[in-house]
Amino acid sequence: MKIIIVFIVLITIAVASSQQGFDEIKSWRERIQFKQDYEKLQEMIQQVDHIIAFLDTEQGKNLTPKQYEELLNEITVIEEEIKVITSAYKEDDL
Repeated sequence: MKIIIVFIVLITIAVASSQQGFDEIKSWRERIQFKQDYEKLQEMIQQVDHIIAFLDTEQGKNLTPKQYEELLNEITVIEEEIKVITSAYKEDDL
Protein backbone atom coordinates (compact mmCIF):
# COMPACT_ATOMS: atom_id res chain seq x y z
CA MET A 1 0.00 0.00 0.00
CA LYS A 2 2.84 2.39 0.88
CA ILE A 3 4.48 1.67 -2.46
CA ILE A 4 1.30 2.61 -4.31
CA ILE A 5 1.00 5.88 -2.35
CA VAL A 6 4.66 6.74 -2.99
CA PHE A 7 4.19 5.89 -6.67
CA ILE A 8 1.11 8.15 -6.89
CA VAL A 9 2.98 10.99 -5.15
CA LEU A 10 5.93 10.61 -7.53
CA ILE A 11 3.63 10.65 -10.56
CA THR A 12 1.87 13.75 -9.21
CA ILE A 13 5.21 15.51 -8.71
CA ALA A 14 6.36 14.51 -12.20
CA VAL A 15 3.14 15.79 -13.78
CA ALA A 16 3.33 19.05 -11.82
CA SER A 17 6.98 19.51 -12.81
CA SER A 18 6.27 18.87 -16.47
CA GLN A 19 3.32 21.29 -16.37
CA GLN A 20 5.59 23.92 -14.84
CA GLY A 21 8.11 23.22 -17.60
CA PHE A 22 5.42 23.60 -20.26
CA ASP A 23 4.31 26.87 -18.67
CA GLU A 24 7.90 28.15 -18.71
CA ILE A 25 8.34 27.16 -22.35
CA LYS A 26 5.06 28.86 -23.23
CA SER A 27 6.17 31.97 -21.35
CA TRP A 28 9.49 32.04 -23.23
CA ARG A 29 7.69 31.61 -26.56
CA GLU A 30 5.41 34.52 -25.71
CA ARG A 31 8.40 36.69 -24.80
CA ILE A 32 10.21 35.78 -28.01
CA GLN A 33 7.08 36.50 -30.07
CA PHE A 34 6.61 39.82 -28.28
CA LYS A 35 10.24 40.77 -28.99
CA GLN A 36 9.87 39.85 -32.67
CA ASP A 37 6.62 41.80 -32.91
CA TYR A 38 8.23 44.77 -31.15
CA GLU A 39 11.14 44.76 -33.61
CA LYS A 40 8.77 44.52 -36.56
CA LEU A 41 6.73 47.44 -35.19
CA GLN A 42 9.90 49.50 -34.87
CA GLU A 43 10.76 48.77 -38.51
CA MET A 44 7.26 49.78 -39.61
CA ILE A 45 7.43 53.02 -37.65
CA GLN A 46 10.79 53.77 -39.28
CA GLN A 47 9.24 53.18 -42.71
CA VAL A 48 6.49 55.69 -41.93
CA ASP A 49 9.07 58.15 -40.56
CA HIS A 50 11.08 57.83 -43.79
CA ILE A 51 7.99 58.48 -45.89
CA ILE A 52 7.10 61.54 -43.81
CA ALA A 53 10.69 62.81 -44.01
CA PHE A 54 10.64 62.29 -47.79
CA LEU A 55 7.41 64.30 -48.04
CA ASP A 56 9.18 67.19 -46.29
CA THR A 57 11.93 67.27 -48.94
CA GLU A 58 11.76 69.32 -52.12
CA GLN A 59 11.35 66.14 -54.15
CA GLY A 60 8.52 65.00 -51.87
CA LYS A 61 6.73 68.32 -52.23
CA ASN A 62 6.74 67.97 -56.02
CA LEU A 63 5.02 64.59 -56.19
CA THR A 64 2.19 64.01 -58.58
CA PRO A 65 -1.19 63.31 -56.98
CA LYS A 66 -0.83 59.65 -58.01
CA GLN A 67 2.61 59.34 -56.37
CA TYR A 68 1.29 61.04 -53.24
CA GLU A 69 -1.67 58.65 -53.16
CA GLU A 70 0.69 55.66 -53.49
CA LEU A 71 2.67 56.84 -50.46
CA LEU A 72 -0.53 57.33 -48.47
CA ASN A 73 -1.63 53.83 -49.47
CA GLU A 74 1.72 52.46 -48.28
CA ILE A 75 1.21 54.19 -44.92
CA THR A 76 -2.32 52.75 -44.73
CA VAL A 77 -1.00 49.22 -45.38
CA ILE A 78 1.59 49.67 -42.63
CA GLU A 79 -1.11 50.98 -40.30
CA GLU A 80 -3.25 47.89 -40.95
CA GLU A 81 -0.28 45.59 -40.28
CA ILE A 82 0.35 47.43 -37.00
CA LYS A 83 -3.28 46.92 -36.00
CA VAL A 84 -3.02 43.19 -36.72
CA ILE A 85 0.13 42.82 -34.63
CA THR A 86 -1.07 44.91 -31.70
CA SER A 87 -4.51 43.28 -31.63
CA ALA A 88 -2.85 40.11 -30.33
CA TYR A 89 -1.90 41.90 -27.11
CA LYS A 90 -3.89 43.34 -24.26
CA GLU A 91 -3.19 46.92 -23.27
CA ASP A 92 -1.40 45.68 -20.12
CA ASP A 93 1.05 43.68 -22.27
CA LEU A 94 2.09 46.77 -24.20
